[in-house]
Amino acid sequence: MRVDSRMRTTRPSIPPLLFGGIVFWVVVAALYIPLMSLDASTLAVVCWLSVALVAVLLIVFWRNKKSYILLVSLFAVAGVVVVGTGAGEYLTKCEKALSESSHEYIFEISEDPVISSLGTSYYATTKLLSGETIKVKLHINEEVNLSYGDSISSYTSFRGPSDKSKETYQKKNVLAVANIDSFTIVKRGASPFSLVMFIRSYAQDVLDKYTSDSDVILKALLMGDRGRLYQTDSYQEVKACGLAHLVAVSGAHLVIISSFVAFLLNKTALSKRTKVFLHVLILVFYLFFVGFPVSCLRAVVMSFLSFCAPLMMRRSSALSSLGVIIVLFIGFDPSTALSLSFSLSLLATLGIVLFMPLFSSLLPSSRKFQCVVYPIVMTLAATLLTFPITTSVFSQFSLVAPFANVVATPFLTVLCTGGIIAFVFSFVPIVGPFLVLMIRSISRLFCLVVHGLSQVPFACIPVSLDLVIAYCAVFVLCAVFWIFWARISLRCILIPSCLGILVLSGIVFLRPASTEIVMLDVGQGDAFLLKSEKKTMLVDTGNQPSKLLAGLAQNGVVSLDAVLITHPDDDHCGALESLKGVVGIEKIIVANGTLASKEDNPKELCAVSQKLVSKENIVELGAGNTIAFGEFRLSILSPEVITEGGNEDSLCFLLTSTFSQADGKPFTALFVGDAEKDIEQNLAQQYHLTNIDLYKVSHHGSKNALTEELSRTLNPEIALISVGAHNSYGHPNSQTLSLLEQSGCTIFRTDIDGEVVCRITPENVSVTATMK
Repeated sequence: MRVDSRMRTTRPSIPPLLFGGIVFWVVVAALYIPLMSLDASTLAVVCWLSVALVAVLLIVFWRNKKSYILLVSLFAVAGVVVVGTGAGEYLTKCEKALSESSHEYIFEISEDPVISSLGTSYYATTKLLSGETIKVKLHINEEVNLSYGDSISSYTSFRGPSDKSKETYQKKNVLAVANIDSFTIVKRGASPFSLVMFIRSYAQDVLDKYTSDSDVILKALLMGDRGRLYQTDSYQEVKACGLAHLVAVSGAHLVIISSFVAFLLNKTALSKRTKVFLHVLILVFYLFFVGFPVSCLRAVVMSFLSFCAPLMMRRSSALSSLGVIIVLFIGFDPSTALSLSFSLSLLATLGIVLFMPLFSSLLPSSRKFQCVVYPIVMTLAATLLTFPITTSVFSQFSLVAPFANVVATPFLTVLCTGGIIAFVFSFVPIVGPFLVLMIRSISRLFCLVVHGLSQVPFACIPVSLDLVIAYCAVFVLCAVFWIFWARISLRCILIPSCLGILVLSGIVFLRPASTEIVMLDVGQGDAFLLKSEKKTMLVDTGNQPSKLLAGLAQNGVVSLDAVLITHPDDDHCGALESLKGVVGIEKIIVANGTLASKEDNPKELCAVSQKLVSKENIVELGAGNTIAFGEFRLSILSPEVITEGGNEDSLCFLLTSTFSQADGKPFTALFVGDAEKDIEQNLAQQYHLTNIDLYKVSHHGSKNALTEELSRTLNPEIALISVGAHNSYGHPNSQTLSLLEQSGCTIFRTDIDGEVVCRITPENVSVTATMK
């Protein structure tokens, strides 16, 4: 008799602990930042009222333990108590830290530094004079090579973060900033874990000798050191393949190491008690080795709860354990509720526990297919609850992730276990270097495979989703799975999925071809889309990848006919590399002389451009060149050739329509990058620029963007200013705004209006803004 595979899985029940834990998490996450704006006395009132309410609810719940509503209310109010107490403690410690005068402090680096184009960021813990431990960010004013576990001593004082970065610091539970002019290394004391840290430091030194992307990937995968990871090309490809979780040490890494250790111990004749002791000890050593990432700690605590359940005469429940973990982790540190790594780790695990049995029952159960089916099912189950976060944060979604995980799983297993073995025995002559060479070669092969997968057309696409709306949709989908658990078949999932893909593809690829200029909201930077006759050109990229990709997704852009970079400043081309593997690019246009320039910024722009297109598809244009682009014609006004690649070398162009408008003249738009008033004035005189329909205001509306004479000459109808909210430059300048207003033009700003779409027809120009 043939047994339906769906009979092999039973729908798991949702335990009260899990539901209560999720409510607790949502409450803390929602209130953590808002409560930071309250004063100490108000916070105290909120906390004491919440404590009183908790006491009342406990008494009522004790009499009616089966009330789900009471239980949820209890967890919700407990969340208010925790977040209020946490906010009060944070603000109190901040006040103490900022009130202390300069003093000699000992800082212990709490995580490996992150190296970016903006410099190196160090986070450390230290003790205040009052004895309280706080987490701070260090600004070290010299080239240093510090890593997790190192300690330094320095005479310094603390300052608070800027208003712009205060919320970011609060989310990371970082209280203050310390400038380090000079310091001394504090030697580690002898301890059982000193050997682990020594091996870790040695492994870092070995891999630091090599600069290839595969070695940086290996460091991140083995020991959680992501210092140089974000600067590599391979990391962008890893993200495009949906494999970013592999290069952030997580519960999956811990499971692999734990399984390997168990396998080795089972081959010995040791007693069961000794095996358990050694197993736990090795896992503790591993946690030290990788820096105690929250996802690994989650896996350890979950395993511990599973082990303790029989001792407490209870059945082990993974779902209940997740509820306990939420309360424990967030109760200990409320900022964990906003931690991206904690959220992804916990939600991925929840998705796997809840829906992997269902998804597995829908696919072939033959053992010979398990090596393929298992990674696919696990990826789909984990993605179900995490994709709203990943798409809202990274603004991209990998379509090859399920297949990529099938291919990557064997590599992860070999690299995790083999890497640890290689560096443990790296001190042994001949054998050690050979093992290190082998593991580096496997890492190189892994990067080559990832590179190949990332080149698949539409391997990854830009996506923009509102987090709340996305999770509402996910909740409905999960509810459907839950209600119709026993009736769901593979056909029930595939048919709606295919229809959904067809509808979305139609929306993206069959949308009416219109002629538009779109000012994307990318913060303090420039990024504009020129769209005409189903062709799309991107003018500059800004320097915030997630905002750029979100803007492209909102406009249905999955490929670009061209990217034009006005000049190589970070706020105009910093996000260019993020398009790799996500958005197809036919060619990149730069100012004449960029390819031959010896200056740092133009050289960097050329290097990044060659990662996205071949050198033959990097096109240089100068004054006098023109581009025909759909119903647009771009006439390059300046420069003839760049000198240093600065603001004065911005690629300026006049855009005109091929059709005439109601006044019998073509539509005109002037783009000047960051070129300022002197250059603009010369261009206006040289090319007789007057009565412009649309003016892309220079340099984000700085005080040098316009003069009164230039404003009268250009006399624009529409002025677009791409600028970040509350930026430290004071853009746009009040004088510049006044000049534009006097000219009678309508001003649109991304910091106020959000994304702005100018739709151009022979009849008129209509402007719509998202309005923040």
